[in-house]
Amino acid sequence: MPSEQSSTLSAYLLNEANKWQVYPSLTMRRTKINLESREALDAILTEFVEWRRTFVPHPKYLGKEAPNEPILWNDRYCREVLQKVPEMVRRRRAIRQLPLAPPSDAPWWVCLRESATCLIYGFSLAAIALARSAMELRLHEVYTRYQESYKEVDKGQEPDLNTIINRLCEQNALAPEGREQAHQVRLVANKTLHNGPHEHPTAEKALEVFDAARLVILRMAGG
Repeated sequence: MPSEQSSTLSAYLLNEANKWQVYPSLTMRRTKINLESREALDAILTEFVEWRRTFVPHPKYLGKEAPNEPILWNDRYCREVLQKVPEMVRRRRAIRQLPLAPPSDAPWWVCLRESATCLIYGFSLAAIALARSAMELRLHEVYTRYQESYKEVDKGQEPDLNTIINRLCEQNALAPEGREQAHQVRLVANKTLHNGPHEHPTAEKALEVFDAARLVILRMAGG
């Protein structure tokens, strides 16, 4: 009897990957013992993955060296990415299409693209930080046209982002509706980055900040 066809490529590939204990060395029959063994191996590799992202405990605390075989890591990361694909697709579809053709070498454009990548892959904290950076770089870029007017007020001090947003509004360089969004990006990013893991943002909050930053950039007067 033919097996039921997977609805997506990622589901099909994940199903094929699950036929192996470790590809291409060990095939796996779908018995209870083998499935439990597969889950146990995944749990061990997941722990090592987390350690290698920051610091690996000293071998004397592990009792042995952490595994470092390319085949093991390739197997682990393939499964991890395939499991995340449906959510990646959902987040990508949630990003609104906005008409803008900026220069690809602009620093703020680079940050915005990196922010979108982080958003799609589920790295909400990084997505927010980079969205704010993209917006701030663009605002600074436009602000240079007006900074001479505030030279005496600043007395050699660099104005902060809050001040730049308000001054650009005064100069009609930032549309009024963009002012609230710019402050939203600034405040959420500040709270997220300064309060640590206690304020870890959701994917929905990251999307909200990303879209607000894009709209601010889009609405900047003078292109």
